[in-house]
Formats: sequence, C-alpha cells, structure tokens
Amino acid sequence: MAEKVKNEYDESLFATLFKPSGFLGRLGFLGTMLFISSVLAFLLKQNNIFLAFSGYLFALYSGTMALQKRCRDIGSNGTIVLLIYSAFVVFKSCLDYLMAENIALEGIWKPLLLFITGSYIVVAVLLVLIPGIKDKNPDLTSPLLKKPHVYIGLCFTILLICRYGTVSFYQ
Repeated sequence: MAEKVKNEYDESLFATLFKPSGFLGRLGFLGTMLFISSVLAFLLKQNNIFLAFSGYLFALYSGTMALQKRCRDIGSNGTIVLLIYSAFVVFKSCLDYLMAENIALEGIWKPLLLFITGSYIVVAVLLVLIPGIKDKNPDLTSPLLKKPHVYIGLCFTILLICRYGTVSFYQ
C-alpha cells in the first residue's frame, strides 16, 4: 500500500497538470500553482486574445486538477475549494478586461472581488500549510469533477460571458 501511495506522488509535469488522479503534497502544490500563475502571466503579457483565453483555460483546468489532488491528499473532496478557485479565475479575467478598458468597478463588484480574492488567498495558504494525511483515499473526488471537462467547460463559458457578454452590467 505504501508503494502505491508513493507512486501516486511520482508523476510527470503533464500528469500533475492534466490528470485528475493522484495526490499532491504541499511543496508540489505550491510549485504547481506558481508554475500555472507564471504561464498565465506570460500568456497575458503577449497581448493576444487567443493566448489570453488559452492561458485562462490552462489555469482553470490545470489549477482544478492540482487543487483536487491536494484536497485528496488532506482527506477532503475539495468542492468548496474548487468553487472558490473557479470564481477567482473568472473574476480575475473580468478584472483584467475592465482594467484594460479603463472601466471602474462600482457598486457591489469591488467588495465581491475583494471577498473572492481574499477567500482564494486564505484557501491557498491553508492548502500549503496543512499536512497530508497518512491513509489517503485515491477515490475521493469532488462531485463537481465526476465529469471534469463539463465543469471546466461551464466555468470557461461563464468566464467568456462575464468578460464580454455583460460589459455594461459592470458600470
């Protein structure tokens, strides 16, 4: 059994970013999330809409896989964590667009954005600090990720609608 758990940690970068199975330790999670953030930042700096959307899709998918693995490592199904992360990526995309268009956030949008960003930071720090459990359950999965492509597709669709479909709604 110990050998099986050890092998679940010994994954390639591709498996870490794109496969939902396995576990991710604290340092592996931190490194993975820093890599995802770096790739997204690089793609956003290119000022190309195709690369920006590819970056957001990459961040949604690979971040979701990393979060699921880390939550499984600490013995949680991770549903709340996945919802917070998805909301963070969607709102970050919208904020990037609003900043690029010089549109100011008014009303409830600024406190909502601060709440979602703050929640994500707290969750990310906790996931880095909480040690994994000894008896891991490799079958522990969030109900949101029973069909991960559907969930990611839905989040990405919301991102597109939020970013371009409701620009006048922000003002």
